[in-house]
Amino acid sequence: VQTLLKPAKGLEEFQLSLSGTPVDDAAASSVFDNVAGTELREFRLYLKDTKVGARTCTAVQTLLKPAQGLEEFWLGLRGTPVDDEMVSTIFHDFPVGKLRVFKLFVKDTKIGALTCAAANAVLKPAEGLEDILLDLDGTPVDDA
Repeated sequence: VQTLLKPAKGLEEFQLSLSGTPVDDAAASSVFDNVAGTELREFRLYLKDTKVGARTCTAVQTLLKPAQGLEEFWLGLRGTPVDDEMVSTIFHDFPVGKLRVFKLFVKDTKIGALTCAAANAVLKPAEGLEDILLDLDGTPVDDA
């Protein structure tokens, strides 16, 4: 996948879904190595019952950081060994300028206050938001 994406300089949409695969963190993060995300408008990543972790979260953050035209962000993590710090890194330097859709599905993971605060930092300045969905089922996130 990375070999296909690397030369794609005008990549506008990215969608990847991996469910119940033996993909580990190194393999999943390699998908994003040296991929230009500057033209990215839509990003959708669903990882279920995989072994992704910190490297993948950092790679996603690196891809999204220059995507100033990002309009849609969808992230689904279920039954993965990611933790709060790992997921929150995705939102560091997140491009919010044109964001219209923000959907975060994080089920059966160990996210918490760091991820919630990082997501809030993205959502607060995003003036053009039309659709927000947070699904945090089976996480240790409390009401506050």
